[in-house]
Amino acid sequence: MGLDTLKEANPGEKRYQNNPNYAAMVQHMDENVGRVIDCLTELNLDEKTVLIFTSDNGGKGSVTSNYPLKGMKHNLDEGGIRVPLIVRWAGQTKPGSISDIPLISNDFYPSFLEFAGAPLRPEQHMDGLSFKDLLLAKTSQLDREAIFWHYPHSRMEGAVRKGDFKLLLNYKTGESQLYNLREDISETKDLSSQYPEKIIDMEKLLKGWLKQVDAKFPKELCVEIKVSVN
Repeated sequence: MGLDTLKEANPGEKRYQNNPNYAAMVQHMDENVGRVIDCLTELNLDEKTVLIFTSDNGGKGSVTSNYPLKGMKHNLDEGGIRVPLIVRWAGQTKPGSISDIPLISNDFYPSFLEFAGAPLRPEQHMDGLSFKDLLLAKTSQLDREAIFWHYPHSRMEGAVRKGDFKLLLNYKTGESQLYNLREDISETKDLSSQYPEKIIDMEKLLKGWLKQVDAKFPKELCVEIKVSVN
């Protein structure tokens, strides 16, 4: 395809998907997912099993391309947190159906309990919501105001998504960035100067959540944090 001859503008954040070792790993993963599905079918367990394919973070920028998303593993740009989520529940979900409701890994625990017909344990999964009814098309929404991220490492930042808007808060500087993900999935246009009231609202929302969950920060860096969660 000629991709191996293309030069990256920023080697630390790949734009071209041209790493042969990574391609081999993707192929290996694909083959083994197929082996799991074939085995479940042979054992007549395929309609009793919910298969979920996802990732805990976006790709490492020096290895794989997250384009058109900005960022990568170890930051809260979309390239670091937006990942595939594919669910196969034979006989229950409609093949090929798509939901645009954002989910987060915290939602897996309560969902798994509901899949198994077990009682929920809200004291253990207080940050997550079951998406079983979304899969079964019994609802088109989840009852929550926003999704939050707290990453007190590397770039030291937090994030909150509410509707189409996402706010990134730098813990060291106290500065925020605001993006409309529906219109700007690559996060190229910081809208903070255009929506000062939304910045205030979403910063308050994020800081309130940080306080509510007693968010932790590395002790050696606490002196640098200029953001109060009080």
